[in-house]
Amino acid sequence: MKNVSILFADIVGFTSMSSNKSASQLVSLLSDLYGRFDMLCVQMSCEKIATLGDCYYCVSGCPERREDHGKSCVLLGLGMINAIEEFDHDNNEQVDMRVGVHLGSVNCGIVRTKKI
Repeated sequence: MKNVSILFADIVGFTSMSSNKSASQLVSLLSDLYGRFDMLCVQMSCEKIATLGDCYYCVSGCPERREDHGKSCVLLGLGMINAIEEFDHDNNEQVDMRVGVHLGSVNCGIVRTKKI
């Protein structure tokens, strides 16, 4: 596909944040944070691809074409940075975001359909 944007984000300070938390506390915090990101995704007309540990991936312009795909991802990234500042304040944490956006052509597809 042509004219697609992909946002890649990861949490800076995740390892230090997780070192003094129980597994259930960490799951609760990530659920809170990713819930905030998911709401921003919807607001910015982006689609979440996946979360993998402390990494969050989403796309705009795929599968439905959008002329403003780049703007959507950049605004989402800025919103994520604001959301993590609010998250830090609400949860007395000190983490930050590292965000990158790829704009251009992509190849996409489903590699396997059965989870083993």
